[in-house]
Amino acid sequence: MNLRLIETTADDLDFVLSAEADPEASAFVIRWSRGQHEQALTDPDQAHLLVSDGVRPIGFVLLAGLTSDHRSIEVRRIVVTTRGEGLGRQALFLVLELAFGTLGAHRVWLDVKVPTRARAVPTSRSASLRRAFCATRS
Repeated sequence: MNLRLIETTADDLDFVLSAEADPEASAFVIRWSRGQHEQALTDPDQAHLLVSDGVRPIGFVLLAGLTSDHRSIEVRRIVVTTRGEGLGRQALFLVLELAFGTLGAHRVWLDVKVPTRARAVPTSRSASLRRAFCATRS
């Protein structure tokens, strides 16, 4: 499946709140209010993005630190509603391409609450993923 990241709009927040409230996601993601998400939509330091399969949203991502002089971007949220198909992995690599490419990040980081499927992220690419999160780029 060919995923893409698109800007979240206020009209998308029902989906975002539903995805965040899903029992499988809510154990690992601190839920935000609609107001907090609305604020993130207009905050220049944050990127609120939908993960789309080209037809419908299947998740969302929230990045922070876009205006930091340190070029250190936090993956504050990544929620994918379709599980078990590797789409979370694909979404994460899209985020890394965006952060290190378009956004010019020097480093990308996230906190992972365990236990979570994210611990198993890509055995096939685990070394490159580890480098992506631990390495610095100039």
